Order: sequence, then C-alpha cells, then structure tokens
Amino acid sequence: MMKNDPSTMDLEPGFNKYVDRAILADGTETGIIHCKDGSLSKFWFRSHHLCKDIGGTWFSMSDGKEVYMGGRFCCEVQLPDEQMKSLAELRKFIQEGDGLAP
Repeated sequence: MMKNDPSTMDLEPGFNKYVDRAILADGTETGIIHCKDGSLSKFWFRSHHLCKDIGGTWFSMSDGKEVYMGGRFCCEVQLPDEQMKSLAELRKFIQEGDGLAP
C-alpha cells in the first residue's frame, strides 16, 4: 500500500468534493481525504468486486495513526456530503462502518 503514496501522484476529484483520488492499475483506489481543520488522511481502498471478501480500506492519517475498515464501501470511497471536521470524526465514521457488507 505505501509504495503508492497518493501525495506523490496526480489525483482527480473523488465522489466527495473534499476527496482527491486516483485508480491504480490493479483497481485499488487511493487518495487523500481533507478535513475542515486542515488534517488529512491518505487511503487505499479495494472493492469487494476485486477480492474474495467484503473489501476494505486502509487509512494513514496525518496524526500518525493508521486504521483499517473492512467493507462499507462498494465500488468507490463515498463519505458523507458534509466535509469531515477532523480526524476524530473520520475515525468515528470508520469505527461505525467497520465490518458492514457493501
């Protein structure tokens, strides 16, 4: 995951206006989530369509924490319309969605 650092890539707008993303050759979606307070999280998402389970997303946050969320997203990273205020709000979203089948 870390060899494809989205901060070094040309990114395009994602589903949400506060997310920038790229799709890698293997189908992995990677990008950056920008929070209102200026913090951010890089992410790497594999859809359940590309693996034999519910898929999942790794998040590498600007505060040094890394978090995994199994499932929740189907074909792309789709967050709430309202921009996340902080990494704490993003972590709450991840915790609530962890393990949900897409």
